[in-house]
Amino acid sequence: MLLGAHALLGVAGGGALLTAVVLGIAALSYRQEAGRPAPGRAVRAPPGTP
Repeated sequence: MLLGAHALLGVAGGGALLTAVVLGIAALSYRQEAGRPAPGRAVRAPPGTP
């Protein structure tokens, strides 16, 4: 059974949409983790603070 052109475009578009959603969630979680210091690592104070 062969799919028509519109069906193939729909499948490809759906796959692109799902990929975009997964990458968006990954980007948001990566950004959230980047704001925190790694566990067990000392955080250096900015210069000029006592």
